[in-house]
Amino acid sequence: MQILKAFPTIISRVCGAAVWAFLAVAAVLSAHTGAQAQSIHFEKMSTINAGAGAAKLSTGERAVFQDQWNTLSKKGMRLIDLKTPMEGNNRVNAGVFRAGNDAHYLWVGVDYNNFVAKWKELSEKGLRLIDLETYVEGNKRLYAGVFRADDDGY
Repeated sequence: MQILKAFPTIISRVCGAAVWAFLAVAAVLSAHTGAQAQSIHFEKMSTINAGAGAAKLSTGERAVFQDQWNTLSKKGMRLIDLKTPMEGNNRVNAGVFRAGNDAHYLWVGVDYNNFVAKWKELSEKGLRLIDLETYVEGNKRLYAGVFRADDDGY
């Protein structure tokens, strides 16, 4: 039991806050997919204090997640990792946010051509794709991307 209580501290010291935040998302998604009887309600926001700064874990259906993204963006948080799991018959978004004040963009639920067109547009404005998710809804493959400011090439 002592090891379990110390686990967040151990991970944050060894791996850093970003990895701890990613592990938190993985644990939530793993718990969700492994336990149908214990359905997780994906409209939550948690703060994880680890390492050099806080990270926020946010989950919700697309509109709820977009509202959370807008709110956290205004508070100086930036999405760094996005997942798009299913909860029952509904697709939800789960993301990890870290402190930042750079330009950023979230583009979710579009087909390939639409996604590539937005990617090219954002690239010309100095935004780089940092996370890509793809999934199938109905019979259509859809794409979701997280973009952040960066002047490096791909």
